[in-house]
Amino acid sequence: MTSETFDYLFGLEKFGIKLGLDTMQKLVGLLDHPEKAFKTVHVAGTNGKGSVSAFIASVLQKAGYKTGLYTSPHLIKFNERIVFDGEQITDREIAHFTEIIKEKIEKAFIQPTFFEFTTAIAFLYFAHKNVDFAVIEVGMGGRLDATNVIIPEVSVITNIGLEHQEHLGDTLTKIAAEKAGIIKENVPAVTAEKNKKVLEIFSEVCKDKNAELYRVKDKIKSRKLDSSLHSQKFKTTGAVKDEFEIKLLGKHQITNACTALLALDMLRTKGF
Repeated sequence: MTSETFDYLFGLEKFGIKLGLDTMQKLVGLLDHPEKAFKTVHVAGTNGKGSVSAFIASVLQKAGYKTGLYTSPHLIKFNERIVFDGEQITDREIAHFTEIIKEKIEKAFIQPTFFEFTTAIAFLYFAHKNVDFAVIEVGMGGRLDATNVIIPEVSVITNIGLEHQEHLGDTLTKIAAEKAGIIKENVPAVTAEKNKKVLEIFSEVCKDKNAELYRVKDKIKSRKLDSSLHSQKFKTTGAVKDEFEIKLLGKHQITNACTALLALDMLRTKGF
C-alpha cells in the first residue's frame, strides 16, 4: 500500500512548481483548516533555515511543548520532512493522510503540486497529533510559498542570497521582497541579514504590517568558547545570556543558533 502512496505522491512532481496560494487556500479549506489548530513559527531564508528550524523545534520540545517540524527537501526518505517530537511520520500515517486528501481533491477537482500536497499532509498530521507548536520551513521564497497560509507567532528570515532566480527574481532586493512575504500583520520578525538594502526592504514591509523587526546582530552577541570535531560551545549576551553547546560546526551555525534563540525569546516575551 505504501509503495503505491509514494508512487502517487512523487507522481505529483510532474505538475512542477507553481508559486501561488490559490490552490493551497482551497486545499486547507477542504480539510477544515488544520493549520489553525496549532501555533506556528515560520522560517524562510537562503541559508540556515533548516538548522534554525531544527534548533527552535528542539528547544520547544525540551520546554515541554508537543512540537511538529516541517522541512524540505528530504535527504534519504520522504518521512524526514514531517517530524513530531523528534520522531518521523510513519509510512502508514503518510498513506492514511494521503488517502484523505486525495478523496477531497478528486471531489473538488483541484490539482495540488507535490509540495502543496506534502504541506497539507504535514498540517493534517500535526493537527491530528494535537501539537502545541509547529515549526514550518518555507519551501521556496515566501510570499507565494504553499506554507504561507499560516499566521505564525514569529516570522524568521535567516538571510538572503541569489537562489531560484527563475522563480523569485534576479536581484537580492527582488528575492528579499519575496521572502519578506512571510511577515504578517502585528507578528514580530527576526532576521540575521546584514545587507543594508535587504534590511531596508524588511523594514518597509514590517512598517506596512505594523510588525516589529529584530536583528540578531543588535539583540544577541556571541563568543565562541570551545570547539571539537563533534560540537562547539559559545556564550551569548544581550537578549539571551547563557552558554550553549551545539552539535553543528562552523561560525555560521553559531549565527543560526542565535537566530533561533532570538525567535524563542520573542515567544517568551509573548508569554510562552
